[in-house]
Amino acid sequence: MKHSVERGKFVLHRWMKTLLGQTPWPSGLPVVTQGFAGEAINEPGPNPETPLVSVVMPVYNACRVNKQFLIKALDSIANQTYKNVELVIVDDGSTDETHAVCQDYLKAHPELRVQYLRKANGGQSCARNFGARASQGDYIGFLDQDDEWYENKLEKVIPWLANKTIDVLYTDADNIDGDDNVTFGRIHGQYHCGWPHPKSSLEDILFKDIFVMPGLMTIKKSAFDAVGGFDEKLSGYEDDDLFLRLYERFKFFYLPIPTLRWRMYGDNYSFSHRMLASRVYYWNKLIANYTRQGKDRYRVHMISLRFFWQFMGQAKMQYQMDNEMCWDSYKGAKGILPHLPWLPRAIFSLVFFFPDRRMLPLMSRTRAVFGQ
Repeated sequence: MKHSVERGKFVLHRWMKTLLGQTPWPSGLPVVTQGFAGEAINEPGPNPETPLVSVVMPVYNACRVNKQFLIKALDSIANQTYKNVELVIVDDGSTDETHAVCQDYLKAHPELRVQYLRKANGGQSCARNFGARASQGDYIGFLDQDDEWYENKLEKVIPWLANKTIDVLYTDADNIDGDDNVTFGRIHGQYHCGWPHPKSSLEDILFKDIFVMPGLMTIKKSAFDAVGGFDEKLSGYEDDDLFLRLYERFKFFYLPIPTLRWRMYGDNYSFSHRMLASRVYYWNKLIANYTRQGKDRYRVHMISLRFFWQFMGQAKMQYQMDNEMCWDSYKGAKGILPHLPWLPRAIFSLVFFFPDRRMLPLMSRTRAVFGQ
């Protein structure tokens, strides 16, 4: 149950940066200095309120790679400088030492306000929703089992939420490796992942991956409940989907500082058939719900381009890694082809005319094909 497809998208983003010698988004964009779109940030005043924040942490076989990642994630909540925190751990049917590690940790930290819940395995979205339903906080946040919050995250975030018009606050993130080294700092501000931030239109969310992991969002519990939480049919893109549904109904604020240490290491779960199926499902969901049943051709084209390039980029990476899923990703791109704008549709109709096992090796050596 490790993480969402965001990890695979970030790997793809880094790969494209290396391939093209620059980020796939314009490198000259200014650093974000806005909270609401078009409004300058001013430091919040003193906030006498200390609302309860529930932090939902889904865990599943967390010791399979390195149990220290789980312990560090727990430490990052225990060490928050803002103290009115409830930790909700949801063990999603672990079969390894995860339960024992959590119990030992909680015994060593009796000061923590904790709910420890166990359930049959249902996937990460299901586990997050399960924990959210049990949570008691006014606000809710999420942390995955091998990521870490900076210790002052809530201290930085909560004063902004004193503005009662803010329903969802999200921030930037630092990318770390398996040895805790920051490999890519400020993935939004420095590397322009999911640019632009803050979002100013629905199209900003529909046409690009947004790179806003659940660990970056602090959400009013009432807002989370109102949209029904995570879509449990998604095991990738569930964070994009939640962000989109919240954005349609509630007031957002962006704080351009990193509050999350987002861990990436060699064990990449984005190369799975479940992730591939989730990508197809989410594409279909966006087309069905945000294009007037396909009548808005501009949105159909732009949404389809987003997923087409993801399939193609994934296919190339997988081919270069000798991963047999490259053929499934390639076929996924072919399935979206009829919905592209006329020019790329015409070009790739010719490309796809040739046998897959001849064209994919050729395209894996062609840089321009995979630029966005």
